[in-house]
Amino acid sequence: MIINDNLLDHIPDDWGLKHEGGRFAFAHTRTGANAINFNANAHYVLLLISPQPDRVLSINSDQRKAFLAPSGAVEIIPQSSDVFAQWKNNKENILFAIDDKRLRNIAHLEFGSQDFELQPTKPGHVDQCMAHFGQMVKLGLSAENKFGNAYFDSAATMLGIHILKKYSSLKSTDSQVQASGGLTPKTWRLIDEYIRSHLHLHLTIEVLARLSALSPSYFIRAFTRGVGVTPHKYIIERRIEYAETLLRGTDMPLSMIAMRSGFASNSHMTAMFRRIKGITPTVLRRENRRSI
Repeated sequence: MIINDNLLDHIPDDWGLKHEGGRFAFAHTRTGANAINFNANAHYVLLLISPQPDRVLSINSDQRKAFLAPSGAVEIIPQSSDVFAQWKNNKENILFAIDDKRLRNIAHLEFGSQDFELQPTKPGHVDQCMAHFGQMVKLGLSAENKFGNAYFDSAATMLGIHILKKYSSLKSTDSQVQASGGLTPKTWRLIDEYIRSHLHLHLTIEVLARLSALSPSYFIRAFTRGVGVTPHKYIIERRIEYAETLLRGTDMPLSMIAMRSGFASNSHMTAMFRRIKGITPTVLRRENRRSI
């Protein structure tokens, strides 16, 4: 099987759920015994959910050795690597793909340098932190209409940071010094105003961190510590708040309200309203009209 120019195009749709984002992609796949041989056109991270006895993997090598890959095993595949993998049992895994430009941008924001080399893991290496990320991704993919691209974009940033810190030549480089508090009042006002005035745009951790003059990982920690919720959840809350204002005060179609509020679609907005407020936009608008 040969990978072409699309990050996940080489994965058959019947293998599982996929999400393609801006220069990154996720997949949750289940396959039977099989083998794959490809040249990686992006950086790939494979998290095995099911254990794989007698798994065979070779990266940029002609030597193929069988080994036990337990549940939680992680395999790092740098871009442009020649890869061969084979498995003899049913396999369930999470696949993360990120292109070189996106990962180098994260490296620049987090470490102040775009120069790095990814270092493949030893056969059967287990990463509990990656296993946690994997569960987040699996949950998001199983309910994609509820989470939307912003959820996966945030996950891609956090995963990129983790990979660079643990599996790259930058791991010995100190990133920005952590502080004990949250964002300064001035920075908080800047970020809050930016979020509220750009809800219709694709708001990413990288953009908000750059505005704050902070590394992405420090920004996430400082924001969450100071505000009490993650940046992603805060953005969703503000989008719902703005959409509710439009629902109550205008006759604007739901599809346009969703677009202006920054939701991926009307169905995405409806799912968020149902999950967070326990009511759909249609019912909210109907009840509001009855009360007038």
